[in-house]
Amino acid sequence: MTSQQGIIKFVLIIIVAIVALGYFGFNLRDIMQSPGVQANLSYAWQICLDAWNGWLKEPVVWFWTNIWVPYIWEPFVRVMESMKDTAPTDQVPAPKV
Repeated sequence: MTSQQGIIKFVLIIIVAIVALGYFGFNLRDIMQSPGVQANLSYAWQICLDAWNGWLKEPVVWFWTNIWVPYIWEPFVRVMESMKDTAPTDQVPAPKV
């Protein structure tokens, strides 16, 4: 429940911020479409692409195919499928410490 409240708070803060910017006369569409902002966003996106293609892609793909999928994802899916196929058991209270 806490994570949902955090998401709701975040969305509400964004909405309030957009309304406040509009109240003070800022037009987000004009700001985002201005040539300076477009150039900055394009530059930042190019840096992200260069970082991904130059440094991150190869180790991330290796980790994904050699570590994540066989040792984490596939066992997780097997356990979830076995839990789905079995009948639910009676609830047993947790052991006391």
